[in-house]
Amino acid sequence: MATSSVTYTFTALTKAQAAQVNQNFTNLTTFLNTDVVHVDGSKSMTGALTLPNSDPTNANHAARKSYVDAAVASTGWTSYTPTWTQGATISKTVSYSKYVQIGKTVIWTFELNASSAGTAGQPQNLTLPVTAASQTSVQGTFRFLDSLVGYYVGHARGASATTVQFWRDQGGLAFGDDSSLDPTVANNDVLSGFVTYEAA
Repeated sequence: MATSSVTYTFTALTKAQAAQVNQNFTNLTTFLNTDVVHVDGSKSMTGALTLPNSDPTNANHAARKSYVDAAVASTGWTSYTPTWTQGATISKTVSYSKYVQIGKTVIWTFELNASSAGTAGQPQNLTLPVTAASQTSVQGTFRFLDSLVGYYVGHARGASATTVQFWRDQGGLAFGDDSSLDPTVANNDVLSGFVTYEAA
């Protein structure tokens, strides 16, 4: 945007009139674009910054939209049918099994009703809905209802980056390994729990 030329001649001890200074400043900021530089000295942008493709690494780095979207994105609660094994694959009815992923954090909660038997002396395992960054990041709790005996509760933790295993409270082996203490999955038994972990 062009502006008309305004010239003032100053000599020693000449006093600048406020109206002249203000008019010159107004002309200058109008020329530069009042959407960018305002008379009051504040600044605003009329467009988006273009940032490098690299991810931010310091606290004062700006972040690209794709980086922020990935960090906060959620797929919503998604249904998931895991594979349940105890030596053999166990047939089941899924009462509830959903997970949500928010950025790199996965939360999964489940309740499964067995309709076939497992193998005595073998640990129980479930497949995870999303591959974990590491098996040690997979942590949670479980409750197992033996329809003939009662409840068992304990800790759920990763057996690998794709499976979770269960450890009975005060038990020294993975749940199911000790056939003298742990039940073998049978019809109408119920396995429920939740885990949370970092996605790969």
